[in-house]
Amino acid sequence: MRKLRLVTMAVALVAVLAMSVVGSATASAKTAMPEIVNKEGKFPTKTGFKSTSGASEFETKAGHLIKCTADSDTGKLTGPSSDESTITFTGCSTKVIVTLKCNSEGAKEGEIVLKVTSELVWLNKTEESEPGELIGLPASGVTIKCTSSETLKVKGSTTCPITGFKALASTGTITCEQSKGVQKFTKYFLEGEKEDKTETEGSGLISFGFEPSGLKSTDSLTYEEPVEII
Repeated sequence: MRKLRLVTMAVALVAVLAMSVVGSATASAKTAMPEIVNKEGKFPTKTGFKSTSGASEFETKAGHLIKCTADSDTGKLTGPSSDESTITFTGCSTKVIVTLKCNSEGAKEGEIVLKVTSELVWLNKTEESEPGELIGLPASGVTIKCTSSETLKVKGSTTCPITGFKALASTGTITCEQSKGVQKFTKYFLEGEKEDKTETEGSGLISFGFEPSGLKSTDSLTYEEPVEII
């Protein structure tokens, strides 16, 4: 009977360990990065994409606001979960006592040009059904001048949902939402929970230290060939 009990305990222990391994594998799979694939389930052969948006706005937590009339984006996939692109906002201005036209360094009046690198992430902790785009600014940040009266320095990254690619499709949407400088999604999930934020400081007519800031924009996204996010 003693031997039988030992054998029974050993079998039970093996079963527990097996379940633990399966659970770990499942948990690991849950943290895998979302990937863009083509109809063959492989990395697309055509890697280009573009997007356009109507009016957008950029706001800090204290209420400093830049409004733009439109934006356009052109870029390419650099891997199954990553891309690089150039986003050009046009018709940009802010009101600081008076209305001031705004532009990034080297850009035309009223244009803010951002060179960004992005990666796909999960927005939901428990299921891989809500992909998002983690849009990262250069490590040095971006300087925006609103005439000679106001200068803004922006750094960090922004997470926005990407929809329309649960099945093969060429077009979808990236929707960035914010309220009073706080982005709707401030966390994402890849091998655990990670925080995400954009911060802005100002100098000139109104000066302030780095504070949270957010982007509101809805972009229609088009890939060169039908893709799916898995």
